[in-house]
Amino acid sequence: MMDRRAVLRIALAAISLGAVAGPVRAEVEALDPEDAFRVSATRIGSKTIEVVFMVAPGYQLYRDRLSFQMDHPDVTVMGIDLPEPLEKFDPALGERVWLYAERFTARVRLSGANVGARLIVSMQGCAVDLGICFPSMEKAFNVPPI
Repeated sequence: MMDRRAVLRIALAAISLGAVAGPVRAEVEALDPEDAFRVSATRIGSKTIEVVFMVAPGYQLYRDRLSFQMDHPDVTVMGIDLPEPLEKFDPALGERVWLYAERFTARVRLSGANVGARLIVSMQGCAVDLGICFPSMEKAFNVPPI
């Protein structure tokens, strides 16, 4: 059985090793883009699709990097209604950018036939606190006719 001095030496050695090793830092990893930027699409009328974006805290999507297109020859995107974006100066780019940093909804206005088609949403965003920008990504949604 160990005597008190041996236990004390082991405890002091463990404390000393902790001091030499330094403080422990928690490494924060970026979310997968699919989790950072969740998107859903629902046809709410024969000529309108509602697209809901859920942007995770600490992430942002660039307005100028959003695009919407239909993959059916008889249906075209006529316009997009977006909420007012946040305006921010980006020191890395040296210019102002417009972005979304929380939940928002886009209304995609269509022309053409009321047929089932796929909506393709393209977007690009960043993890602000981590200084990471993701490559452009696409999400496709099957949109039935109404």
